[in-house]
Amino acid sequence: MPSEVIEKELAGALVAIARVFARDRACTPVEVEVWVKHMRPVQGSSKWERTALLSYQAELVRLGLADCDVKIRRFVIGEDEGSPGADGV
Repeated sequence: MPSEVIEKELAGALVAIARVFARDRACTPVEVEVWVKHMRPVQGSSKWERTALLSYQAELVRLGLADCDVKIRRFVIGEDEGSPGADGV
């Protein structure tokens, strides 16, 4: 049963975040595993969710499953295009 694996509130939050970053293709099983690896430990801890999301993206980049997209960093941290580090450095 899904309710034995994940709480309804976390599932809803994950879906909401996923919609923000949705692509024209389905996620691979590896991407889902990496998501769970990074996001599950911070379940219910909004203090660490941003860090976990950035770690998730960094691992996808390392695995070659995502480009180094600074849009996520801007979204998570609130940087604008003129901010230091906005160029991905």
